[in-house]
Amino acid sequence: MEGYVSVSNSGTPHLDRQSVWVQETTLDWLVGLAAATALHLGPAILPLKSQITRVLKALFAAPSKAGQGAASKLLSPVLGCLTARYPLDQFAPTPTDPTSGSASGSASDTAPQGVSVESWLGSKAQGGHTGQHAPKWHQPNSQETQFAQELMQTFLVGAASQLQEISKGSAQGGKYPKETIQGLLIQIEGAHHGLRSALPDFTSTNLPNPTGQKLALVGSAAPGIGGFEIRDATAKSLIAAAGFIGANDYETLGILLRVMSGMLSRGSHEFQEAMDSFSSWKSDQDVAFDPPLAALLFDQYQGGGKWGRRRPRWLMVERTYLHSLWRASQAAHKSQATSDHPSTPLDRIPPMHKALVQQLLHFSLHSYKGVRDTAVLALECCMKQYPAYIMQLLPVPLAALAKLPIPQADLTNQVHDLAPEVLDILRGAMREAASSSTVTASSKADDASAAETAKEDSVAQGAAALLRAQSLFRAVSRQPSALAGLVAALMAGSQYNSPKAQQAILDCYLMFALRFIRPPQLALAQASGGQYPDPIQKLFTDLLHVVGPGQMHWRYSLRADAVLLFLLPPTDADSASLLTQHYLRLVLSQLLSQRSLGLTGLLYLLRQDDEWAQDSIKEAVKVEVVKALEAQAGFGGALLEQMSHAHPQPGSANDGSVQSQMQKFMSMSRDDMVVKSLSASFDKMREWPFCVGSPEGIKDQAFLPRQARLVCVLAAHRLCSVTLDKASTYFVPAAGLAAPAAAATDTAPAAVARALQGPVQEALQHGQDEDRARTCAAAEALSGLLASRTAFEVLPGSGGSAWDSWLKGAFQSALAAAPLDMAEAWAMAVRFAVNALAHTNPAGMHAVLQVIIQQPPQGAPSSAMVKRLKYIGQCLEELSSLAITGTDDTNPAAAYTALGERITLRPVVSAEAVRAGRRFQQQFLEELPGLMVRPGEALRHHLAWCGAILCDSLLWQAPCSSTSGHEAEVMEVESTAASGNSKPLLRSHVEDYCNIIVEGMKCGAAAVASDSTDRGSGSSTPTASMAPTGPTPMDSDQTILDSARGTSRATDSDSAPQGSAAANQADGLRAESDSVMEEASTIAQNVLQNGDASRQEDSEVTGPSGANDSGLTGPSRLNSDHEEEVAQLGFAVQFVVQGLRNGAGPSLMPLLVRLLPYLLKTQELQTPELQPLSMESKAALALLKYLPLTPQVIPQVIETLSTSSHIEPWAARAAGLVFAQYFWFRHCFLLTTQQGEAVQQLVVSMLSDRKLEVQDLAAASLSGLLKGTTPAQFEQLRQHFLQKVNQMFPAKQRGKRPSLPPQKGSASSVNERHAALLGLRAFVLTSPYDVPAWLTDVLMALVKAAAEPAPIKKTVRNTLGEFRRTHEEAGLAEVKRLLTSDQWDAIQDVSSPATYFV
Repeated sequence: MEGYVSVSNSGTPHLDRQSVWVQETTLDWLVGLAAATALHLGPAILPLKSQITRVLKALFAAPSKAGQGAASKLLSPVLGCLTARYPLDQFAPTPTDPTSGSASGSASDTAPQGVSVESWLGSKAQGGHTGQHAPKWHQPNSQETQFAQELMQTFLVGAASQLQEISKGSAQGGKYPKETIQGLLIQIEGAHHGLRSALPDFTSTNLPNPTGQKLALVGSAAPGIGGFEIRDATAKSLIAAAGFIGANDYETLGILLRVMSGMLSRGSHEFQEAMDSFSSWKSDQDVAFDPPLAALLFDQYQGGGKWGRRRPRWLMVERTYLHSLWRASQAAHKSQATSDHPSTPLDRIPPMHKALVQQLLHFSLHSYKGVRDTAVLALECCMKQYPAYIMQLLPVPLAALAKLPIPQADLTNQVHDLAPEVLDILRGAMREAASSSTVTASSKADDASAAETAKEDSVAQGAAALLRAQSLFRAVSRQPSALAGLVAALMAGSQYNSPKAQQAILDCYLMFALRFIRPPQLALAQASGGQYPDPIQKLFTDLLHVVGPGQMHWRYSLRADAVLLFLLPPTDADSASLLTQHYLRLVLSQLLSQRSLGLTGLLYLLRQDDEWAQDSIKEAVKVEVVKALEAQAGFGGALLEQMSHAHPQPGSANDGSVQSQMQKFMSMSRDDMVVKSLSASFDKMREWPFCVGSPEGIKDQAFLPRQARLVCVLAAHRLCSVTLDKASTYFVPAAGLAAPAAAATDTAPAAVARALQGPVQEALQHGQDEDRARTCAAAEALSGLLASRTAFEVLPGSGGSAWDSWLKGAFQSALAAAPLDMAEAWAMAVRFAVNALAHTNPAGMHAVLQVIIQQPPQGAPSSAMVKRLKYIGQCLEELSSLAITGTDDTNPAAAYTALGERITLRPVVSAEAVRAGRRFQQQFLEELPGLMVRPGEALRHHLAWCGAILCDSLLWQAPCSSTSGHEAEVMEVESTAASGNSKPLLRSHVEDYCNIIVEGMKCGAAAVASDSTDRGSGSSTPTASMAPTGPTPMDSDQTILDSARGTSRATDSDSAPQGSAAANQADGLRAESDSVMEEASTIAQNVLQNGDASRQEDSEVTGPSGANDSGLTGPSRLNSDHEEEVAQLGFAVQFVVQGLRNGAGPSLMPLLVRLLPYLLKTQELQTPELQPLSMESKAALALLKYLPLTPQVIPQVIETLSTSSHIEPWAARAAGLVFAQYFWFRHCFLLTTQQGEAVQQLVVSMLSDRKLEVQDLAAASLSGLLKGTTPAQFEQLRQHFLQKVNQMFPAKQRGKRPSLPPQKGSASSVNERHAALLGLRAFVLTSPYDVPAWLTDVLMALVKAAAEPAPIKKTVRNTLGEFRRTHEEAGLAEVKRLLTSDQWDAIQDVSSPATYFV
């Protein structure tokens, strides 16, 4: 490197100007090489002392920034090499015991004996590791320390002294080149980076010794070099340099701030190096460790010992070094923490540290972004190290954000919260900004000059960046005055003209919204014993007066409304009244964001179960609601109109997934993000519905629970005040006051119902397809009115309840007139009302459920029945989530305990609500058998969904029954018959209904099997069977489920124009909606009787030759009995699908296992009309095979699988094998020895099946089962197949012709001979990558049968070809060594036959 530095005539070293770029690039490469070499050189660097010093001086003196940077790059590792502690023998060869061999098995052949080039370490004791030794660490000796001090004096202390002299000369009018100042700063930076924490911290000798036990970590990266005064002197020179460096010289300022940051945060260099190196170390660790094959090699070559995963020694030494480096950084960072002062107080912070922080605070508001970012990052590190800085520095960014004169930070007197006078100034700035913010920001920006705008940008952006620091924000959120000051400063920031400044302030708002998870008012009140902080109350009052209509620009008003949400709740009645008025205005706003905030705030104020709300505040809120409803004409219509705007337009892309929601959030504006974040924080308090995932009506935003909840709480409140005058006194029962004589007016419910009656009826008067958004809003309004408990109560002066007067009629007509694609929205509306009424008005819940269960009129289209089933299904879902199950209704806690593992933190409903829900369940259960026989795929889909939900809810075993020692009693539904006799238990009705499902599926499976036989599709020969249509049992689960879903979607979309299904209702069922269910035998008899009447109705609706719901037309139509059987089969199959998809598998497990045999038989239906049913059956079996089974049902499953080996068609046997595979691997740990042998025997017997596809599938199944058998069973079965092959395929004798293959029907038929070879194929497939000792015998046995005709010949060739494909050259070479040349040639000839095509 000395050759690249020349000396001028004046004696100044400089770089040759010729080919400067080439020289600088070469020099940088040489310096990098030298730096990497010197990194861990240790004492070996001392002989190069003079050359290193000379090169460094020349490079630093060169008038080239590249040369000075190269010098700094070299100086840092040289100082680190001299002072730091690091391992010296990380990559050195490790001596080993010559008799034990290599420790890793990877030693080089050229290495001397007894030396391992790369030794490996493990967590367990292993052979060959006894010679390992601990790494040797570098400890600086006296010569190294002396050399380091010389370099420090020359390039750190000397450079700092020169900076001091330059600052004095600059103060006297002298000018110095920028390159000189940058060179000195680079020298300081390089020297400090090399010394790191070896340079002592700032002087603190004038402070008393800390008391208490030190809390710092034990650790250091290097011994101390120099004294405290060096860091102090360097800091003084940096502060002096900051005074004469020009404000526009951002490049020099950037270097200065980097040096300041390093000086302030002692240990930061070690921390950064450790974190950067950890990532690369993890990458090395992922590659440099023993693969799983090493276990076998270790056992083979090391002999004895227990193998554990090992890593190279150099990698573990590096991990130790990085950890010690991290501990040293933590010890240096928190060196002053003690048990008495975990957080260092302000008076114990060194003075020079404070002076540097003052400079950084000044630069945090600089006009250049790079300077600001560096200063803010350094300040954040200082606040983390010394939290006492936070409140001292806070007034500066708050004043800057509020566009006030920026004060000087007071770092002498400790404060713990924002001073009251500072808060008053910020509140005044907020009020002033509110009065002048009606002018838009763009119009104000036109009046400002470019220089003023740029200055405002820098100040606002710097202050906002500092306030976004996590440590500062965390401290501010815990102090009332600081929080109030932050809010006031954010609001006062509306005075800035620049869009960039406003964007920075808006980012602060967004961070404010994202970091809070609850209103801080509540948290602060809880911390102070229930008292709301006075600064928050004053700020709340100020905001209420500035958010009035027309006082602020809409953008700033939106921010004020967002802040008001997080200052809730109001602390007095007057504030509550003003806030309620404001939120009522926002609900009717034209802006969606303001409507969302108003809706969230109003819902919060109207909640009745809050501990914060005093009775006077609650009363004030209700008074303002009634005033708005009665005083403002058309309030209900305006509310409904704005509710409709919250729904997306038809056709908008919204799948409800997390990815789409996140994508939508990121595409919002900053204002919308703030509103969304705040509203989401409040909505988490009221999550509904309580289920896994979101129903379709909520996922596509057709029904918004927040808006229905708003109508509900508006209509559910009653007033307890004497008058509606705002200035009246309020009745406070909690205070012990007597209630006035004229109390309890019911104005609010009646006003809400009257206000919404006209708009809702008008919205539903026309077709619901005309304005879908308005229809959705009407559904939410109706649902909210029904959910209020007062809708079913007679109000004074009304003459009757709202339900009797108009709600019931509007509700019924809306449900009946709803189009099919709007049924999900109305279903969620019904479910919302049932959820609320279950807790507040069981009688109203019963009335709503009776409207839902009411049967459609005679001759209604099938779409009416589909809609009705959607309504019923959502009601059943909600009843299930409310713990209305088959337990004793006289003890509601028992119902809650019964589902304690499934539903948590759910309120327990009353016994009356349980009784109403049970009656609804009973009525639908009574109706189900008559609906099962109805055709139509869409109807069947929704009916099976409802039936699965109902059976899941009623069949779930109560956990509490086992604790009491006897089975929990179930309710006997009250009889409404004239006899008054009680009827059987509801649970027994469900069990009888399950028996009907099994019998129906049994009859249906037999019917479709006979139909297939009549059509000639039942041939069992391999050549005569018809090719399957659609997915087969061997296809992937995703293919099967996608096919089934596609069919379901197609039938859903085509269900509206189908023939009547409601006309097929059973005439024998009682008209009374609360009638009692008959016995199972009686129900079955009614089903058969009603079938004739239903068939007659069908003929009247569809005509003798018209298409029916099952898709059969004209001559292809089956007779009515067969049609009913097919319908029952389709219902049972869809019942399995819906039950498993909705998580009802555990409760329906006994029923599903009983249906398994018929599912296997219906996997492949040959008639085209039954193909949709076949795909549904495949989807059902694909879901059922993943269901975890209990030991109680396992014997029944094994019996079913054993029977399936003899059934027709062949697809049923193939499906049974696929199910057996999953059954074995998921339940093998539950099987007894006999059960495991039964499954194995089943698979072995299927090897000789008549169908080739079944044989191949059995061989693949057997290869999997063999991996889970014991070695004895494995060997026994292998010998069995080898013996059979040797008997069936005797070795050829020279000179004799091979015997003809035996005829079919003999002891050695083709299937049996093929089965023996398939068994050996299974053994070959069990070892795809290794070569066990028994494999050669199996391969040679397969070669014997290579000359046999198909399919034996093909199986042999495929097996040997698969063996060659899965075994690499090493495995093939090992097999070749175990065989003779003739045997190897025979295998080669069979697996790779010669071809005559070139």
